[in-house]
Amino acid sequence: MSASERAIPAWFRRVDRARAAKITARVLLVLAIAFSALTVLTFFAAMRDDYSIGKRTGKADADVLSVSYRRTIIRFTTPDGQVHVPVTGVLYPRRLEPGNRVRVEYDKVNPELVRVAGRDWRLALLPTGTTLLVTWVIAGPGVWLLRRTRPSAEPGAQPPAEDLVGDSGRRDE
Repeated sequence: MSASERAIPAWFRRVDRARAAKITARVLLVLAIAFSALTVLTFFAAMRDDYSIGKRTGKADADVLSVSYRRTIIRFTTPDGQVHVPVTGVLYPRRLEPGNRVRVEYDKVNPELVRVAGRDWRLALLPTGTTLLVTWVIAGPGVWLLRRTRPSAEPGAQPPAEDLVGDSGRRDE
């Protein structure tokens, strides 16, 4: 046994590669489906939030306080004089910068739910579609390649019967 073979644990050398590939393909498929489902659920959540805002719309001018990767914090005053700073930030904050003054629409029942005026769930179509496309461009061929893996032949073992079939469709003798 060479030094490189000794470095590989015995249990790993006994793993059937075809079985490992099949399990890996299943795990990859489950992960891709789960990730796709979460992406679609996020899209439907954006639609639901916009529906809530559209049903009971309030409008106000807001000041952009801070912009980070995770959220954009704004401050706005409702007609009743209450000042709101939504903890989760504003929906669809693209191209906002601290110090900007922007028109927002909010849910009168839940003023924590606020979006930039004129923007809605349709802005989520491109990121959702792109995420789904990239997920399946990676997972699809990966699963396909892993599913094509054949069992590794043991030394001295006969090849599978389908390998013995010639071009004419008859078994080679």
